[in-house]
Amino acid sequence: MVSVAESTCRDYRDAYAERLRTTTETLVESCPQSLLATWSLAVELAHELPPAGLSWPALVFASALDTSGIPAAVLTSPAACAYITGRTGDTELTVPAGSTGSTGGTGDGQASADGNLVRSAYAALQRLGLLSVDSRDAVRTVWLHTAVRAAVRAYPRARQRRAGSRGRGHGAARGLA
Repeated sequence: MVSVAESTCRDYRDAYAERLRTTTETLVESCPQSLLATWSLAVELAHELPPAGLSWPALVFASALDTSGIPAAVLTSPAACAYITGRTGDTELTVPAGSTGSTGGTGDGQASADGNLVRSAYAALQRLGLLSVDSRDAVRTVWLHTAVRAAVRAYPRARQRRAGSRGRGHGAARGLA
Protein backbone atom coordinates (compact mmCIF):
# COMPACT_ATOMS: atom_id res chain seq x y z
CA MET A 1 0.00 0.00 0.00
CA VAL A 2 2.83 2.39 0.81
CA SER A 3 4.29 2.25 -2.71
CA VAL A 4 0.89 2.44 -4.43
CA ALA A 5 -0.19 5.40 -2.30
CA GLU A 6 3.23 7.00 -2.67
CA SER A 7 3.28 7.62 1.08
CA THR A 8 5.62 6.72 3.89
CA CYS A 9 5.65 3.80 6.29
CA ARG A 10 5.00 6.26 9.11
CA ASP A 11 1.90 7.59 7.34
CA TYR A 12 0.65 4.04 6.85
CA ARG A 13 1.32 3.07 10.46
CA ASP A 14 -0.59 6.14 11.66
CA ALA A 15 -3.54 5.40 9.35
CA TYR A 16 -3.47 1.73 10.36
CA ALA A 17 -3.44 2.53 14.08
CA GLU A 18 -6.37 4.92 13.66
CA ARG A 19 -8.31 2.39 11.57
CA LEU A 20 -7.59 -0.39 14.05
CA ARG A 21 -9.10 1.79 16.78
CA THR A 22 -12.22 2.48 14.73
CA THR A 23 -12.80 -1.16 13.76
CA THR A 24 -12.61 -2.65 17.25
CA GLU A 25 -16.40 -2.94 17.55
CA THR A 26 -16.87 -4.44 14.09
CA LEU A 27 -16.85 -8.23 14.13
CA VAL A 28 -16.60 -10.08 10.84
CA GLU A 29 -16.53 -13.86 10.86
CA SER A 30 -13.16 -15.26 9.69
CA CYS A 31 -11.65 -11.78 9.53
CA PRO A 32 -9.38 -10.66 12.39
CA GLN A 33 -9.40 -6.97 13.35
CA SER A 34 -5.88 -6.43 11.99
CA LEU A 35 -6.92 -7.77 8.58
CA LEU A 36 -10.13 -5.75 8.63
CA ALA A 37 -8.17 -2.55 9.31
CA THR A 38 -5.64 -3.32 6.58
CA TRP A 39 -8.35 -4.35 4.13
CA SER A 40 -10.42 -1.23 4.72
CA LEU A 41 -7.42 1.02 4.03
CA ALA A 42 -6.59 -0.93 0.88
CA VAL A 43 -10.14 -0.85 -0.47
CA GLU A 44 -10.39 2.90 0.08
CA LEU A 45 -7.15 3.43 -1.81
CA ALA A 46 -8.27 1.11 -4.62
CA HIS A 47 -11.52 3.04 -4.88
CA GLU A 48 -9.55 6.27 -5.42
CA LEU A 49 -7.26 4.81 -8.09
CA PRO A 50 -8.23 5.13 -11.74
CA PRO A 51 -10.93 4.44 -12.68
CA ALA A 52 -12.05 6.21 -9.52
CA GLY A 53 -15.22 4.90 -7.96
CA LEU A 54 -15.36 1.49 -9.63
CA SER A 55 -13.22 -0.68 -7.34
CA TRP A 56 -15.83 -0.94 -4.59
CA PRO A 57 -18.69 -2.08 -6.87
CA ALA A 58 -16.26 -4.46 -8.62
CA LEU A 59 -15.26 -5.96 -5.27
CA VAL A 60 -18.91 -6.24 -4.19
CA PHE A 61 -19.74 -8.03 -7.44
CA ALA A 62 -16.84 -10.47 -7.06
CA SER A 63 -17.78 -11.07 -3.42
CA ALA A 64 -21.21 -12.28 -4.48
CA LEU A 65 -19.54 -15.11 -6.37
CA ASP A 66 -17.52 -18.14 -5.31
CA THR A 67 -14.08 -17.56 -3.73
CA SER A 68 -12.71 -20.79 -5.19
CA GLY A 69 -12.07 -19.17 -8.54
CA ILE A 70 -14.04 -16.91 -10.84
CA PRO A 71 -13.36 -16.78 -14.59
CA ALA A 72 -12.33 -13.22 -15.50
CA ALA A 73 -14.85 -13.30 -18.36
CA VAL A 74 -17.65 -13.51 -15.79
CA LEU A 75 -16.38 -10.40 -13.99
CA THR A 76 -16.14 -8.42 -17.23
CA SER A 77 -19.30 -9.69 -18.92
CA PRO A 78 -21.75 -7.08 -20.21
CA ALA A 79 -24.07 -7.69 -17.23
CA ALA A 80 -21.18 -7.37 -14.76
CA CYS A 81 -19.97 -4.19 -16.44
CA ALA A 82 -23.48 -2.74 -16.31
CA TYR A 83 -23.68 -3.44 -12.57
CA ILE A 84 -20.19 -2.16 -11.77
CA THR A 85 -20.44 1.02 -13.86
CA GLY A 86 -24.03 1.68 -12.79
CA ARG A 87 -25.44 1.63 -16.30
CA THR A 88 -28.98 0.28 -16.15
CA GLY A 89 -32.24 0.61 -18.02
CA ASP A 90 -31.93 2.63 -21.21
CA THR A 91 -28.18 3.04 -20.78
CA GLU A 92 -27.56 -0.66 -20.26
CA LEU A 93 -24.80 -2.15 -22.35
CA THR A 94 -26.14 -3.42 -25.63
CA VAL A 95 -24.74 -5.16 -28.65
CA PRO A 96 -25.75 -3.53 -31.95
CA ALA A 97 -27.91 -5.45 -34.42
CA GLY A 98 -25.85 -7.42 -36.89
CA SER A 99 -22.90 -8.00 -34.56
CA THR A 100 -21.70 -11.38 -33.34
CA GLY A 101 -23.00 -10.68 -29.85
CA SER A 102 -19.61 -10.68 -28.13
CA THR A 103 -17.94 -7.70 -26.54
CA GLY A 104 -14.50 -8.58 -27.88
CA GLY A 105 -14.36 -5.66 -30.30
CA THR A 106 -17.59 -6.42 -32.13
CA GLY A 107 -19.90 -4.84 -29.57
CA ASP A 108 -20.61 -1.16 -29.27
CA GLY A 109 -17.96 1.32 -28.19
CA GLN A 110 -19.55 1.87 -24.79
CA ALA A 111 -19.42 -1.85 -23.96
CA SER A 112 -15.76 -1.96 -24.91
CA ALA A 113 -14.98 1.19 -22.89
CA ASP A 114 -16.89 -0.11 -19.86
CA GLY A 115 -15.09 -3.46 -20.13
CA ASN A 116 -11.75 -1.64 -20.07
CA LEU A 117 -12.81 0.40 -17.04
CA VAL A 118 -13.92 -2.71 -15.17
CA ARG A 119 -10.69 -4.55 -16.01
CA SER A 120 -8.79 -1.52 -14.67
CA ALA A 121 -10.82 -1.59 -11.45
CA TYR A 122 -9.95 -5.27 -10.93
CA ALA A 123 -6.29 -4.49 -11.69
CA ALA A 124 -6.33 -1.85 -8.93
CA LEU A 125 -7.81 -4.39 -6.50
CA GLN A 126 -5.14 -6.90 -7.49
CA ARG A 127 -2.39 -4.32 -7.13
CA LEU A 128 -3.43 -3.78 -3.51
CA GLY A 129 -3.74 -7.48 -2.73
CA LEU A 130 -7.52 -7.58 -2.39
CA LEU A 131 -7.76 -10.31 -5.01
CA SER A 132 -5.42 -12.26 -7.24
CA VAL A 133 -5.53 -13.21 -10.89
CA ASP A 134 -3.91 -16.36 -12.26
CA SER A 135 -2.36 -14.90 -15.40
CA ARG A 136 -0.85 -18.30 -16.31
CA ASP A 137 -4.36 -19.67 -16.76
CA ALA A 138 -6.04 -19.01 -20.12
CA VAL A 139 -9.31 -18.36 -18.25
CA ARG A 140 -7.50 -15.83 -16.01
CA THR A 141 -9.14 -17.18 -12.88
CA VAL A 142 -9.72 -14.54 -10.20
CA TRP A 143 -9.30 -15.55 -6.56
CA LEU A 144 -10.82 -13.69 -3.64
CA HIS A 145 -9.81 -14.51 -0.07
CA THR A 146 -12.68 -15.69 2.11
CA ALA A 147 -11.87 -13.03 4.74
CA VAL A 148 -12.12 -10.24 2.15
CA ARG A 149 -15.38 -11.70 0.89
CA ALA A 150 -16.76 -11.89 4.45
CA ALA A 151 -15.74 -8.29 5.15
CA VAL A 152 -17.34 -7.00 1.95
CA ARG A 153 -20.53 -8.92 2.67
CA ALA A 154 -20.58 -7.59 6.25
CA TYR A 155 -20.44 -3.96 5.11
CA PRO A 156 -24.20 -3.55 4.42
CA ARG A 157 -25.01 -5.03 7.85
CA ALA A 158 -22.47 -2.77 9.56
CA ARG A 159 -23.89 0.22 7.70
CA GLN A 160 -27.46 -0.65 8.73
CA ARG A 161 -26.39 -0.90 12.39
CA ARG A 162 -24.83 2.55 12.19
CA ALA A 163 -27.67 4.21 10.29
CA GLY A 164 -28.55 7.38 12.09
CA SER A 165 -25.38 7.36 14.20
CA ARG A 166 -23.21 8.82 11.43
CA GLY A 167 -23.66 11.34 8.71
CA ARG A 168 -23.69 10.44 5.04
CA GLY A 169 -20.65 10.52 2.85
CA HIS A 170 -18.44 8.00 4.63
CA GLY A 171 -16.44 5.70 2.38
CA ALA A 172 -17.46 2.10 1.87
CA ALA A 173 -14.66 0.66 3.95
CA ARG A 174 -15.10 3.27 6.67
CA GLY A 175 -18.63 1.98 7.11
CA LEU A 176 -17.05 -1.07 8.73
CA ALA A 177 -15.35 1.12 11.30
